[in-house]
Amino acid sequence: MREFFLSLAAVFVLGSISCAEVLKIVVADTIQPITQEYISRAIDEAKRRDDEAVLIELNTPGGLVDSTRGIIENITSSQVPVIVYVAPSGSRAGSAGIFILEAADIAAMTPGTNAGAAHPVLIGPFAPKVERRDEAQNRERYRGADALGRLETRAQC
Repeated sequence: MREFFLSLAAVFVLGSISCAEVLKIVVADTIQPITQEYISRAIDEAKRRDDEAVLIELNTPGGLVDSTRGIIENITSSQVPVIVYVAPSGSRAGSAGIFILEAADIAAMTPGTNAGAAHPVLIGPFAPKVERRDEAQNRERYRGADALGRLETRAQC
C-alpha cells in the first residue's frame, strides 16, 4: 500500500513539473499600431514568464502594412515559439493576416476559416491610381518562407 501512495505522489510531482504554459492572446480586429504593441508585449511577457509558446488567435480582415511588418519582425525574432491560429470557424486571416500567419513558427486554422491576400479596389473614372505593391509583398513573403525553411511555392497565392 505504501508503494502505491509513493507511486501516486511521484506521478503528481512529475506531472506538475512537466506542465507547459502557453500565453494566449486574441486579435480580432484590423492590424494597426496598437495590435503591434499588443503582440509585442505578449511575446515579451511570455519570455519573462518562461512560457513554452505564445498562441495568437487571429481573426482579421487585414490592416496597415507598417504594423504588419513590425508584427512579423516581433514574431520572427522571438525566442519563444509563436503559434498563430485562425479561429473560430468563420474567421479569416485576410490581407495583413496572411503575412502574420505565414511568419509564425506554427500556423493553424480551424475548419471553416480562410486566409488570403487582398487589396483595395477602386472603381470609376475618377478613382485615383493605386500603386500595386503585390510583387514587393510577395518577395517579402518568399524571404520569410525561406528564412523559416518553408517552400516558396507554399507562400504563393
